[in-house]
Amino acid sequence: MAHSGPFVRGIYATLHATLAAPVGREAIAQRYAAAFAGRPFVRLTEAPPELTHAVGTNLALIHATASDDGREVQVMVAVDNLIKGAGGQAVQAMNLALGLEETAGLKLASMYPC
Repeated sequence: MAHSGPFVRGIYATLHATLAAPVGREAIAQRYAAAFAGRPFVRLTEAPPELTHAVGTNLALIHATASDDGREVQVMVAVDNLIKGAGGQAVQAMNLALGLEETAGLKLASMYPC
């Protein structure tokens, strides 16, 4: 679910997945850490991400957790829709396709305020 708000730029999204068997919060964190290890533009956060930390960068800020009963995974994501959502993602894909360093041309500092 994408969230609408009075943002100058950027997108929040929340994802929910129902699990067949309960899973603890620590296990979810470990799975996400393993899945995104070595990914230069993914930052896992210990709390829901702040949109202002993603704006002006090619980062995807992700917070994943389990519900209290462990039957649902909740994932919150913040990205800059003008960089990660469009142009930056295209540059990243081109870098990979051409065998260049994945981060070439994309190491940007975030901007504040946004």
